Amino acid sequence: MFGYKSNVHLQNAFRKYGLYVFIVLEYFEIKDTRKTMRTVYYLLEQKYLDLLNPEYNISKTAKVELGAPRSEDTKELIRSLKTGTKHSDATRPC
Repeated sequence: MFGYKSNVHLQNAFRKYGLYVFIVLEYFEIKDTRKTMRTVYYLLEQKYLDLLNPEYNISKTAKVELGAPRSEDTKELIRSLKTGTKHSDATRPC
């Protein structure tokens, strides 16, 4: 959880309060295909987003934006912001 900065607000809470003040709501195991697992993850995530309205979730809908189409302007902006930056050991791709 640490080092992966998809939600800076949540990362700051981990650092401030510690990881162990957060509650695991449900344990589950799926012995099926990746597609099934993804579907179950989204359904469970949406269930708890609706039920608890947690403050650390930026989006109120369960979704993945990896691979989302981006305009050329957005790509150029991201490229310009990332140019010259280096990965730390924690964020360096394998």
